[in-house]
Amino acid sequence: MRVCFAMILLACSRTPDRGDPSSCTDEICDEVDNDCDGEVDEGVTGSFFADQDSDGHGDPAAAVTACFAPAGYAATGDDCDDTRIDVHPGVAEVCDGVDNDCDVDVDDGLAFSDWYADDDGDGFGDPNNVVSLCAPLDGFIADATDCDDANPARFPGAPELCNLHDDDCDGVGDQGCVFALDDASFRMESLEESANLGLSVVSADVDADGVADIVTSAPTQDFYEGEVYAVFASATGTRTTADADVTITTDERLLLWAMDAADADGDGFADLALSGSAEDSSYLFRGPVTGDLEDVDADARFVGPDGSDAGFDLDIVSDADGDGIADVVVGTLGGAGTVYVASGATAGPLPLADYATYVYEGEAFGDSLGWSVADAGDVNGDGIEEIAVTAPFAGMGTVYVIEGGADPGSYVADAAISSAVIVGTAPGDFGVGLTAADADGDGTSDLFVGSPYAVPSAGDGTGRVYGFLGPLSGPLEDQDADAIWEDSEDTTFGTCVASGGDIDGDGSVDTVFCTSDPGGAPAAYLQLGFTSGTIDMSSFDLRLAPEPSMTRPAALSAAAFVSDWDDDGADELALGGPNVVGPSGITGGVVWVVGSAQFR
Repeated sequence: MRVCFAMILLACSRTPDRGDPSSCTDEICDEVDNDCDGEVDEGVTGSFFADQDSDGHGDPAAAVTACFAPAGYAATGDDCDDTRIDVHPGVAEVCDGVDNDCDVDVDDGLAFSDWYADDDGDGFGDPNNVVSLCAPLDGFIADATDCDDANPARFPGAPELCNLHDDDCDGVGDQGCVFALDDASFRMESLEESANLGLSVVSADVDADGVADIVTSAPTQDFYEGEVYAVFASATGTRTTADADVTITTDERLLLWAMDAADADGDGFADLALSGSAEDSSYLFRGPVTGDLEDVDADARFVGPDGSDAGFDLDIVSDADGDGIADVVVGTLGGAGTVYVASGATAGPLPLADYATYVYEGEAFGDSLGWSVADAGDVNGDGIEEIAVTAPFAGMGTVYVIEGGADPGSYVADAAISSAVIVGTAPGDFGVGLTAADADGDGTSDLFVGSPYAVPSAGDGTGRVYGFLGPLSGPLEDQDADAIWEDSEDTTFGTCVASGGDIDGDGSVDTVFCTSDPGGAPAAYLQLGFTSGTIDMSSFDLRLAPEPSMTRPAALSAAAFVSDWDDDGADELALGGPNVVGPSGITGGVVWVVGSAQFR
């Protein structure tokens, strides 16, 4: 209640009295209920907003109600950043990643461009790492032509190297490039003339240490008696056969043309199967295989008929008869040719004609059924393993994909027992080379068939390899292949075919083909992943060859992928050159291992 002091003679008004209407007036902002309605200063106050940056626009989240704007407050609450004087409604938008004019949109109304990450700092941007901005960010550039933004040595115009990569980003990769096998991470030579080291090469963990090893043969070593050598994982540099970790010798003329390594008896250890075709026998050594051994140390011996060349080719297959145990497949060439399938869980000398679960005979004399045999996996997609066998002289060459799980017995190799029969359509030894793997990653095995003389030429002929994607069924011809690789030169391309490894570590299956013509230049050709159509060797991903100074007219006759030999996350490639001159100048043969790290 206001107090009037007459002695000062000031004008004094009384607090309005509701009982005295004459004392009530219009409401004014003085914290008094002037109009006697029970409310104070109603209708005469306003909202004011903190204006921390003094740009005349307040923070809508920091409001007060008052009669007049307090110091540091603004009448409008439309600022979107009250810490920056250059950000408020009405200001011009600039390219800074900020909503300068507070209209919700950032950098609106400005010209935008695409900018590409240049993480490796080589001046070329990654087309797959792009941002659209009105100005570049640090580490982003306008160029989008880099093909590997993690490696500053790979960019448009860079020198192309033999490394399984497209260094110059032209989309071609190593086409036309030759990798010198003298630069391989490992090589082993024979110091005996004409030993033919490297005629066969396989890979498995034969010493059971958890890392793959390589096994190779020198069939004419020691005056044609033949020897087998194993080299354990991670070997590097140059060795001779005397340095091998395992040597298997014989007192007989075994001629160890073929071999395989896998778990034949289901005990979890890789076993080693060796052919001794000169003795019409094949030998099985149970894993682990360590130390120096002789042929008499074999745990099992599969004996073929006299003069049959039993063991001309052999393979350990997953399970051809459905008993849950792997089987040994032995090819013989006598007569029409015969293929025997015997259980891997056996011991002692066993006549194949009596012991084999299956006996498959060629259809006609001279067909050479059993020239090549292979574990075909599940080629037709029925869940049962098949075996693939070839008869390169049946017609113009024939490949049989024989159904697994049949009743034990003897059969003629024909369409009745095969899920697929593939025939050659031109003289060319269709079926000399053979391998199977899931090359396209669909869960079904695919088949690769070599025909070293498929295309007649002025010389012996030009080779081809045919790739058939599973599932396979019914009668097929070579021209039904999903891919055809061919050599435009006069070489026996396709005698050697291997697949199933991943040398560049990209998760896809790679395949290698090699020439085996003593009159031509030896080489192996690497195909990364699977491709379709007709592919000439000149467009292969990589060519591998011995140095010309290290060879006479020679051959690369064997290839095998080695499962991550050096523990770098990718596989390696082993190649055999049985009549290549080694580093010591002796024509005893050489085996190379090309490490995947050499292609990084």
